[in-house]
Amino acid sequence: MVRPGETLTVSVTSPANVKFASVVIGGEAIGIAGMATSLPARFSVTIPADAKCGKQPLSAMAFTASGQETTTWIDIDIERPDMPVSIASQLRQFIFSMEGHNDSLDLTARFRDGTVLRVRDSSKVSYRSTDENVASVDAHGFVTAIGEGEAEIIATYGPQPGGLSLSMPVTVDESIFTISTRNVDFGSQAIGTRSARRITITNHSARTVKIQAIHTGGDFSETNSCVSVAAMAPGASCEVTATFQPSVAGIRIGAIGIDTDVHLIPVTLTLTGTGSKP
Repeated sequence: MVRPGETLTVSVTSPANVKFASVVIGGEAIGIAGMATSLPARFSVTIPADAKCGKQPLSAMAFTASGQETTTWIDIDIERPDMPVSIASQLRQFIFSMEGHNDSLDLTARFRDGTVLRVRDSSKVSYRSTDENVASVDAHGFVTAIGEGEAEIIATYGPQPGGLSLSMPVTVDESIFTISTRNVDFGSQAIGTRSARRITITNHSARTVKIQAIHTGGDFSETNSCVSVAAMAPGASCEVTATFQPSVAGIRIGAIGIDTDVHLIPVTLTLTGTGSKP
């Protein structure tokens, strides 16, 4: 973890003692920080005072005399050590015209010395949705409309409780589908065994909707009666059968994506399960 404005000393070596003609070190926050013509080499890297907070790779690219390239990197987490006095977002609310649409939250923090930094990707910031059936949010403040309704996205800087929190209203105006369940939990089952869950999808809108593809992956698979049919009339339904077959022990997370001729972004269903040793 490093501070904005801090200067680091970075050493780059070749474990195999390969000779390099040039070595460049840099990253998103700092640009090109230095060059050398041989290894080992030491670089002074200054993190800009206004660098956005969060984890970023610091990369070293080395080239041999014949032009061969190799790259390695470390992750640096740019963070202020002190708590901000306030957090804010220029975006006051999320209004989605239908499920599947998405947007990202901008988040800044003001510190006691007057510095304002972008902290959306900070490791000190966490996000949650008050209703995952309406909208989901990932660890980087990326919000996706899941279904018709209203919810709030809560961004918190610092510990919970005790941190600074900001609430963002979310409205999803139209739901194309009524789905029997959007979060399928298969529970715990032995590695290599299979179990299935049936999901019903109904066209909730006043227009015809063509389901063009349904996809998933990893330890989850699916079969369906949705893609082969013609465009679904209002009120028409089809079924997806989701299957879980854990390959390793532990929690497994996946999703079913539903591509339609209406959504730019697939409608998604969350799949979870836990593999256990027989």
